[in-house]
Amino acid sequence: GLQECLRGLIDTTLSSDDEEAMSLVAEGCTRLAVQHQVRLLDDVVHPVLLRAEEALKMLPIAGAVLSEQGALALQALGRYLHVLQVILRFCDAPTNDGSPHPAAQIIGAVSPFLERVSQRTSQFDFIFEKLLGIQQQLLRNAPAIAAPHLQGTVKYVVEAFEAKQQAACLEYFSTA
Repeated sequence: GLQECLRGLIDTTLSSDDEEAMSLVAEGCTRLAVQHQVRLLDDVVHPVLLRAEEALKMLPIAGAVLSEQGALALQALGRYLHVLQVILRFCDAPTNDGSPHPAAQIIGAVSPFLERVSQRTSQFDFIFEKLLGIQQQLLRNAPAIAAPHLQGTVKYVVEAFEAKQQAACLEYFSTA
């Protein structure tokens, strides 16, 4: 059925290194899942989280030298984080039947993962920017649902801004 098709599309696309293809497939699968009220978390998000977790495990502990394998894992993690942001962007369809917002389950599953990523990758600016992009997307699409899950984020972003003065921090505050 549709669920198997969505999972197959996501899995196949995630096997490539083509971030644009990943984004387009993630958008299409998310739109279909929301439109047909398919389990977005199980069929679209879960495969992305599994691969992102694997990439995260391959990264060295903070302060260790980044090996070639670690660098490839870091690039893959960046692609998977972008895919998560795309999924969150397109799961914003209104629910008129009283069912929960499509992002509600995703936020609960993604938040602990994002916390682990922020702890392991704080020295990599491009990952930090992708994390902030995901959190901004959550705040745009489902602020009431996202706010409780992102309480520690503001403090983290303030600390990061004080340390690095990154423009991404200011963009985050403009959304929050």
